Amino acid sequence: TSRSPSRGPSNPTPIDIEQFHAELFAALHCGTAGDREFYRHHCTGTDSVLELGSGFGRITLALAPVSKRIVGLEKNKDLRLMAEKAREQCKQHEHVHFIAGDMRDFSLGQQFDRVIIPFNGLYCLCTEEEQRVCLSQARKHLKPGGALIFDIYAADEFHEEQLVSKTDRQADYDEWGLIAAIDVRSNSYDVWERSCHDVQAQTLNAEYRFLRSDDQQVVATSSIPQRYLRYSEIEPLLQSAGLRVHRIAHEFSPEQWVVIAGL
Repeated sequence: TSRSPSRGPSNPTPIDIEQFHAELFAALHCGTAGDREFYRHHCTGTDSVLELGSGFGRITLALAPVSKRIVGLEKNKDLRLMAEKAREQCKQHEHVHFIAGDMRDFSLGQQFDRVIIPFNGLYCLCTEEEQRVCLSQARKHLKPGGALIFDIYAADEFHEEQLVSKTDRQADYDEWGLIAAIDVRSNSYDVWERSCHDVQAQTLNAEYRFLRSDDQQVVATSSIPQRYLRYSEIEPLLQSAGLRVHRIAHEFSPEQWVVIAGL
């Protein structure tokens, strides 16, 4: 039987607590199997790639061998620091750059062959207007003939299940569930998750607790608010941002929609 997470005292606070939290995030959110290979394939031979919400550089750095210039835009300074440290460890990454910025409001004064938003990044924008603004900004940064590529989890089945099971507009949080075991700084941690959904707004908030595996004490907590899209909404949203859909398909996972659009 699964144990519920303890609310006991946390680890002694390290000097770099925010960086520690970023490392926990990176260890947990490691992408979808096959996504790195997918983005490498679609960026091969390009002169330039812009990744929005580049995080700790998992995808950005994987593109280093296949494109001449790669820029990662990331708001969180601790994730960006992780990416920069990883880049510095390899001379082959000198053409990769990480810059501070919010994908809801950015202007780089340059255009790219590819603009990518991997691993549900678009869902981290919690209103339709924020998502539209992000896509509009992406369009402005595309070269003629370039492509916007992103992947998002296929939410239709989940949405229909919520409509049936939730009687209130905003239900209470689900029960905590153990979802992963991760290793960070030579220590092991259990990760627990619960979520709360607003079915009508198509939003959810996922909360996480990180517990030391040996004594089940909470060392960190975090949350990720999201707004998901139903399949029928994807193309109209792109069109409202001035983009034309080339393809929406399951490419590397049946649980993820891959969207490719252009000018």
